[in-house]
Formats: sequence, structure tokens, C-alpha cells
Amino acid sequence: MRTSITERHERIIELLGQRGQMRVSDLANELGVSAVTARRDVELLERHGALHRRHGVAYALDAGAAPARSARARADVRQGNGRPRGPVVGMVVPSATYYYADVIRGARAAVGDVGGRLLIGLTNYDLAEEREQIRQLQSRGAKALLLTPAWPTGMAPEEEADRVAMLGVPTVLVERRGQLGFRVDELDRVCSAHAHGGYLAVRRLASLGRQRIAVVARESPTAAQLQAGARSALRHLGVAEESQLVLTSPTTATPAEVEQALNRALDHVVEGRIDGALVHSDADAVQFLQLAQRRGLQVPEDVSLIAYDDEIAGLADPAITAVAPQKFAVGQAAARMALRRLAEMRRASAGLPLSPRHHIELLPELRVRESCGGDPLDVTADTQIMIDRSMSVDPVIRSVSG
Repeated sequence: MRTSITERHERIIELLGQRGQMRVSDLANELGVSAVTARRDVELLERHGALHRRHGVAYALDAGAAPARSARARADVRQGNGRPRGPVVGMVVPSATYYYADVIRGARAAVGDVGGRLLIGLTNYDLAEEREQIRQLQSRGAKALLLTPAWPTGMAPEEEADRVAMLGVPTVLVERRGQLGFRVDELDRVCSAHAHGGYLAVRRLASLGRQRIAVVARESPTAAQLQAGARSALRHLGVAEESQLVLTSPTTATPAEVEQALNRALDHVVEGRIDGALVHSDADAVQFLQLAQRRGLQVPEDVSLIAYDDEIAGLADPAITAVAPQKFAVGQAAARMALRRLAEMRRASAGLPLSPRHHIELLPELRVRESCGGDPLDVTADTQIMIDRSMSVDPVIRSVSG
């Protein structure tokens, strides 16, 4: 059975996590794809900061960068001199591709700025694997943790609240929230304001006169927040909320199930029940566009389209308007927060007061393109994408200290 790009990428990261390094040709054999396809996958993952690549060999992030470039450097690595002398920070995330690739890059940049080392653990949304990765990272010297726990709703369930809050090292939640009344809510955290992103999308669609707006998404913590933001926008703008349709597919949906959900939404477009759609993720939005075109539907004339996330939306034809979470900045802010907590440990041992805990939300931005009224000749909406994401960024931040 053909695997999706996402499944291939997850498998590549999994294999490198197990073996440390593999030749691209061996990856092709393992995945059952051509050498050209495997090479493209590895190049894309490298651009997203999910692995290292050198001379036809792919390396796991924590296997060190590509091989040392001189005999002296190789000797330094063997003697332990080639590794950063700064703090070691562990990061546990569900995936190293797509959404979390830029989050990882942001964290790695922040840790690298102080000469530290970032270690990665992948969970594939499995709670048992998450616990094992936390254990392994701490055993390998991680003195602080950045955690994206496998919580289905994005909010800490009661049975998980105390565990995450009592790991014995500074811990920052990334794209996850605690629950009031539990210690986990007292942890530092950095999140994207996905509800605000949903609000931005619906406000744009309503400004174009769209009155029958749907959210099309896979079941996930992000989707729940998008729906909340969309409903708030509908109420605020006076659009009949009953006109909104929420069409979902399972979190682990097969490609066939995703296509089925997208086609259900397009059935509603044909019936006149949808004239504007917010689709999460942007890969699904591109597929939505392609399926619409096969049916003879025109975007934006028959249905205005906005993607949530902006990895490939701008490459579609017509280019798709997208709400873009500040993923690099999320990872960067979370890592900086963890590093600050590490630095404060000396203050704590001396009995000095610590700085307040922070709950930070970074606001996404709307990038308007052709799929909902943007000028096809106006490239200004895409300029943000061209910025080197390794640079420090200052996104709009909503911060609550306590």
C-alpha cells in the first residue's frame, strides 16, 4: 500500500532515531521507494531541521552534525571535546516533521545561542513512549525539558497533571496547556493562539461576503481551538452560527479517509451549503483545492479557501490564503524560558526569589493570497515566508505572568 509523505517522513525519523545514521540508498530500500524519492524526502527534512545530511548519508539530530570535517575534529568528538559545553535541554514532541519541524528549529537556535545542546525525543502521540523518552533524555543529561505531551485535547487530563509537574527539572509546556487547580498549570508554557487564528480566517471570509463558512479539520487539539475561534468570529460578526459546518476526520486518518472528508465538504459546496472554508492543515487545503478543480468548481468564485498552517499553501494554483502560526518563535521562546529557569536555579539555592511563571501565547498571522481575494501579482503577502527562519523573531505575544 502506498504510504503518504507524512508517513514516510515519520518512518525516516524513526529509523534514524534507532540507528543514528543511514545511507539514503538504504532508506530507499527500507521505505520501498526510489532513490530519487528518498533523497527528496531527506532534503526536505533537512530544510525543516529534522535531520542532518552529508555525502549521501542522513544523520539523526542527536547523532551529532554530519561527520567531523577533519581528523582533529574527529578526535575531539571521540574525546568528548566536540560537543557543546553549555546546558543540555531535552525536547519531547509528537513528530519532527511539518508543524513541529520549525518548533524544533526555534528551540535548537535558542539553545545553540548559549553554546548548549538540544536532545530530541519523538512520541508519535503515544503516552507510554513519551514517558520513556523523558526517562531517556534525563538519563542522557538533560537538565531542562520542553514537553508537548500526548494529550488528546491539548489540555492536561487530571490523571496526567501531577506527573508532568513533578519531573524534577525545569519544565516548559510547548503547544499544551495545564488545567486550573492542578500543579501542571503552574508550569511555564508557550503556545500558539490557534483560536485567534480561527477568528482571523472567519473574519476574512466574512469580509468577502461569505455567509456559509465551514471548518474542515482532523480531530486534534489545534482543530478544537480553531473551531472555538471560528464560532466567536461568527457571533461577533453576526453570521448565523447554524450555517457553520465542522467536518472532521480522525487524527490518524488514512489518506482515503481524509479524501472522503474533503469530498463531503465539497458536496456541501455543490449544494450551496458552503461558500467559504477554513481547512486544517495546509496539505489538506491543497488537496481540497485539487478535488474542487476536478469537479469543475472555481476558487475563490465558488468557494473561498483559507488554509491553517503555511508550509505549502503558497505553492498551490491559485495560491491559498493561509493563517500561519509562529512555529519557530514558539520553540525559540520555550527554549529561552527553560534556559532562564536553569540560570535561576542558583538563585533558588541561595534563597532568592524567582521570576514569575509565564503563560505565553503567540498570535498567528494571516497571509492573503488568491484563494480569497488576494492579488495574484502582489507578492508582499508572501514576504514573511522568505525571511530566514533561523533569525530571531518578535511575534505578537499575549503573555500572562503569575
